[in-house]
Amino acid sequence: MPDFYDSQSEEIKMVIAGIFKEFTDLEEFARTIMSMKSALNNPDAFDKWVKNEDIEFKKLQIQKDIKKGSISQLLSYYVHNAMLSYNGRKAELVKMETGRLREYTQLMNEILASLNLPAALDDVTSTETLSKSMKQKSAKVKQAGGYAEIQRMFTEMPALYKKNEEILDETNRVLTEEKNSDDNLRNQFAGKWNRMSSGQLTGPLVQEIDKYRRILHTASNADKMVRDKFEANRQGIELLSKNEVDLRNSIPNQQAHATGGASEAVTKLKELMNDVQQIKVEREKIEKDLKNVNCDIANDFLKAMTESQLINEEHISKEKINQLYGPLKQQVANSIKRQEEVLKEVQKWNNVFAREKSGTSSGAERERVLKTLATAADAFTELKANLDEGAKFYNDLTPILVRLQQKVSDFAFARQTEKENLMRQLQQNIVSGGGSSNSEPSSEGSDQASRVSSYPYPFSPYSQPQPFQPNFFPS
Repeated sequence: MPDFYDSQSEEIKMVIAGIFKEFTDLEEFARTIMSMKSALNNPDAFDKWVKNEDIEFKKLQIQKDIKKGSISQLLSYYVHNAMLSYNGRKAELVKMETGRLREYTQLMNEILASLNLPAALDDVTSTETLSKSMKQKSAKVKQAGGYAEIQRMFTEMPALYKKNEEILDETNRVLTEEKNSDDNLRNQFAGKWNRMSSGQLTGPLVQEIDKYRRILHTASNADKMVRDKFEANRQGIELLSKNEVDLRNSIPNQQAHATGGASEAVTKLKELMNDVQQIKVEREKIEKDLKNVNCDIANDFLKAMTESQLINEEHISKEKINQLYGPLKQQVANSIKRQEEVLKEVQKWNNVFAREKSGTSSGAERERVLKTLATAADAFTELKANLDEGAKFYNDLTPILVRLQQKVSDFAFARQTEKENLMRQLQQNIVSGGGSSNSEPSSEGSDQASRVSSYPYPFSPYSQPQPFQPNFFPS
């Protein structure tokens, strides 16, 4: 679309889109649209332009005719674009709310780990060096593959990144070579090289390539953040991945403590730990609900189209999203508020609990090690999720980049065909002694290039893979 497209009203955008659908020759489309630009701000001039160009705008089908049409007719150009925008808004909201939940859950885990909860409560009622909760954390880590699995996934990630980068580099190379060839021939033949320049045709393709480069750059930065988090917790993850005997030997023995296990502080903290677990379970359900909301909003857009021949996508989408996600957003807010209340109580009763415990140097070292292990257990879960979704991101991105590569290859092939036709005509003119630039090149290559450049590229927000971020990857 022309550079002034985005700044126009919905009516003008519909006119431009309607013209685009009618033209098979991209150069002719460009000429027609550029001739429109000077008339946009003058209604009389615009009406005159429409008459001069002999453009006919058909009215939309009435509802009964639409019902007779095929699915492809129902999902017209305007509805399709509105659906893309709606899906983008919806996905952005899901990403934001899911990110908030994960961010607050991580914060809660970090605070509890810094207090050595709930592991410290096990020491009150048990004389075991390796507490029950720590055994469970270690078993969970080992069941998921432990330290070796994290290392394996880190080893594979650079290759996945490199594969996508190489596809993008090759795509850019083909496009650059085609442009350089066209520019050289244009300089060589001057006015006789009368086809549309590559720069005028490849703008959208260049933008796609640049967009994916930015996405890969963001992903690379995310990879580094995940790696840094692993390094900070490497020792703890290694210990949790060991067998029970080795893990026990790495933890200082428990010392006698003042409280006998039945104090009010211990009882309250155990209740609060149950509340923490319940919050986590509820958040898992909220996340699933956020991702599984389905709604066919196409009918709403079709209704708006048939009633007013315009689609106010922003209004319709926001209204529908608020209707569908309003209750879930409230659940997220309530969960965060409840977490704040629970953690406030945890801090209060942990201060009481700390005063009840005896303090020795060996006891302090034991608590330090247990805190390290608790933090590492939470970090392992997050790292595993980060790496799983990171691998999914790269694997999902690969076929999209392959399709872009094929699209560019098709375009380059069409332009090559067009170039050969034009070169042949120029040679014939030279042989015949004409040398004139009035002869028009065959439209075969031009039509082919136009068809290629108008292929719909299947990449819309959140059907696309998103640059993954540590702790809140899009699914």
